[in-house]
Amino acid sequence: MNFEESIEQIKQGFEGEKKVREFLKKQNYPFMQIDVFFENKKNGKLYVGEVKAQEKFTKQPPNYPFDAHGLPPWQITARLKLCERIGARAVFFVYDTEDEIVYWQFLDLLNNLPPTKRMLSKTGKRVLFDIESFNKITNL
Repeated sequence: MNFEESIEQIKQGFEGEKKVREFLKKQNYPFMQIDVFFENKKNGKLYVGEVKAQEKFTKQPPNYPFDAHGLPPWQITARLKLCERIGARAVFFVYDTEDEIVYWQFLDLLNNLPPTKRMLSKTGKRVLFDIESFNKITNL
């Protein structure tokens, strides 16, 4: 089944997820959406992945000091806190829609970068990480 044939099932899945999130919110249960949860088949370690598809923040206008990808601060805090509780490690994956490659790095490493490699976006809505701090997956 291709994507177009699956749209109704996808919509139905989103509606079901929405209902569950609304219920959890009414009950005052803290929750978050996990994009991907996986196990390293070589060592058995668990990972929580945050996945974004976005254009990079660039040195071109608005003139950041480095090309970067980023996450909202609350997502960083929530993922790191969850991973600490469950004994997993958070990974930030970004599908760069311009380069058409995936950048990835462990979120704890990104979060501990020095200020020369990490900054808030001009709006303050994202923590930006120097693109040079990421690994690349080019063979999609």
